[in-house]
Amino acid sequence: MKCKSCNIHFADNSEACPICGEPSGVIAIAKPPVPANPSHGPGTELKKMLGCECKLRVEKMDAWGVEGCRKNIDTIVGWLIAESANRNLPSGSVTKDAARSLVRIAIQNAEKNGPSGEDKISAVWVYWSGGADGDELKYSMRSVAKHFTGLDNIVLCGDREPWYSGDFIHSPKWTKAEAKRKYGTGKWAKWTDSIVKLQRIIDSPLVTDRFLWLYDDTFFMRDITLAEAAIHRRTRLLCAHPEAKANGTWREVLRRTTQALHESGRPSRNYSHHGPVVFDKQLLQQTIDKFDPLNRPRAIESLYINHHFDLDQTQQLGNWMRYTQKPSTRWKPDPNAAIVNVGSFRRSVATAMAERFPDASPVETAPELDFAI
Repeated sequence: MKCKSCNIHFADNSEACPICGEPSGVIAIAKPPVPANPSHGPGTELKKMLGCECKLRVEKMDAWGVEGCRKNIDTIVGWLIAESANRNLPSGSVTKDAARSLVRIAIQNAEKNGPSGEDKISAVWVYWSGGADGDELKYSMRSVAKHFTGLDNIVLCGDREPWYSGDFIHSPKWTKAEAKRKYGTGKWAKWTDSIVKLQRIIDSPLVTDRFLWLYDDTFFMRDITLAEAAIHRRTRLLCAHPEAKANGTWREVLRRTTQALHESGRPSRNYSHHGPVVFDKQLLQQTIDKFDPLNRPRAIESLYINHHFDLDQTQQLGNWMRYTQKPSTRWKPDPNAAIVNVGSFRRSVATAMAERFPDASPVETAPELDFAI
């Protein structure tokens, strides 16, 4: 039985609702819930990719749905590894990383092909281990895993740390020697490397059609929705005079970016502030094709946003993000900032982040237990 007043279920032989005391005259028999019978889902998508006939597991994954499969991804990976052994495939031919990537793709395809729900996107870090500062990447990922409500999966592009077990796009750093062979100077290596990585991210099926672009020294300090993250935030004009002589490589990049935007009749606000940016793959590819930043080094974030979005679609950076280049020995994050960027991950910064984010993210390899006595 079910009370119409307070929506409480109780025994059929009750004369009145035990909660609100209403008599049986206002009590109606509740309709039994309709069991879920999904016609699609991650299981169906995985079956399309592999051509398997594991009906029970396909149905189980479809019943779990997108979120359930994310929570049970280790179980599904175990199924795939076991099935590869049952099919007498060569040992090691199906690795855990490969199986996990297949499941991720199946989940993403289920989201695209199924009923629309809350939008989720990949969070992608570009990373060079040679320039790493302590465990900043690990804690950056922990902060996003905890606070980014629009997170689908975590992807690392560049070098791989031993503790990292998530989706990975191999992209070695573009060296100064390679840049010198291409441009006659090695000073553009950093900008070239960023565009090479972005192109690999665009081409990767591991990354959703929209994705959050991040650096390893960026930390989310409170819950941030996809809608918030997708707002493009500006600081100031890139360069007041496109023909002005630039000082240093960065100034030269800004000057080139400003000039290219002016020639296209677009504004030249600065969105290249080392903060997270939500990119759309299709629009990003159009930006790369139009401005050719691989051969003409320019600030890709500012090119992308100025070219595709009007000023009234963006906001000032304000308190959204705070920078600390040289943290003090008593450093604490700004309580008003949603995101912090820290120039040095040492001492007080490392301690503060370890206290703030003690729990491992889903992409950290579980430590091996030592049972030796």
